[in-house]
Amino acid sequence: MRFLSYFHDPDDLFYKILTETPIPAELKGSIVAVTPETTIKIYELVRNLGFRIVEGGPYGYGRIVSLKESIKDSNSEYFFVCDFDKMLHWLRTDPEEFKRILESKPRSDLTVISRSPKALETYPKAWTETEHIASKILEKIIGKYVDLMNGPYILNRKAAEIITANSVETGVGSCAEWCILASQARLNIGVINVDGLTWEDPDRYTSSISKYHNFEEWKDITFDSLYEWRKRVEFLHKQVEVMIRLNEEPVNPKYPDVKNKILEDV
Repeated sequence: MRFLSYFHDPDDLFYKILTETPIPAELKGSIVAVTPETTIKIYELVRNLGFRIVEGGPYGYGRIVSLKESIKDSNSEYFFVCDFDKMLHWLRTDPEEFKRILESKPRSDLTVISRSPKALETYPKAWTETEHIASKILEKIIGKYVDLMNGPYILNRKAAEIITANSVETGVGSCAEWCILASQARLNIGVINVDGLTWEDPDRYTSSISKYHNFEEWKDITFDSLYEWRKRVEFLHKQVEVMIRLNEEPVNPKYPDVKNKILEDV
């Protein structure tokens, strides 16, 4: 299994977390697409922890770049795609579960790593309720309910090469795009539920949380505000736009004849 990720930290919010989180030896050499806006301090720390850095960009772009480079860099038959902040959080909440996922060999071509009901309870309502709508709409297209906007996927090499050859979404809409491309290519889509992916954002806001009476007050004011609901509805809208586009104009994704062809535009 080849791990890969993407990361954005223009404010050094993850410095303390990075210095305190033990990184498994299996992740050394993994490719991480880091945005140009990320500080040099964080960039150097990530590199010194043993990760191989490539230049990233918006969410979907970072995912595709890191996946393409990982295909080129590795003979692995499986690729584990996960947000860098989620990976750090997972290693703190349930490192054994993370290790089990890293060592797994799913039978499905694309496996969506989904949050268990217990994990979902830790997230703000603005997140879970809008994300649930996105998942329900996607279900009408692919015939399966998946935790669409969680982020982590496991892809076998065939799925990875098909998606990198056909993906065009550079933003958050890539979540819906990957699942639909897999479905249109008649790949098998599976689901693995995990407990360790509880809400990761509080990890980097400990100083802000301390200014409130308690954690729930901070969570309600900061992440269940009208502004946050608007932001999350916009994320939902982006997913639906991609779903409509691919549903009305299927791309009929095909397996690339020449594997290196998909790497030419990196």
